[in-house]
Amino acid sequence: MNMPSIIGKMLIGIRRIVYVRQEVVTDSGGPLELTFDDQTSIVFDAAGDGESLAVSSGTWIDPFAEPLSEENRTFIESSGKWTAFSVQAGDPLGRVLGNKILRIDDINNSSEKVVGIQIQAGNMVIQATVDSDALQVRVA
Repeated sequence: MNMPSIIGKMLIGIRRIVYVRQEVVTDSGGPLELTFDDQTSIVFDAAGDGESLAVSSGTWIDPFAEPLSEENRTFIESSGKWTAFSVQAGDPLGRVLGNKILRIDDINNSSEKVVGIQIQAGNMVIQATVDSDALQVRVA
């Protein structure tokens, strides 16, 4: 997995990208975006094969950002779309904000495919794993 170095950087922003339909979150297993004190960002998501972890540099780009065509607006109204939400310091995942990244470990499946990652931020750990084509995120 080709991931930019984030060791030693301070985590200053977290966004979860979740599926929203008619103003209701219908799928919380979407991408995770982390932003650091040097203003770089990284996005973790499920890869196209539905089981590997995909990592990309930069912020998440909303494919349905304004201005929308009438066709896209109609689609979103009936089907919904992925939407980014900033994680706040009071949220469980938000407790890692302000911590430096100390360690990163891949999580591999039995065939050595990278299916997740553990990121130690201060004394907390973010675990992001792909499960059935969705990225599940936990913090401890």
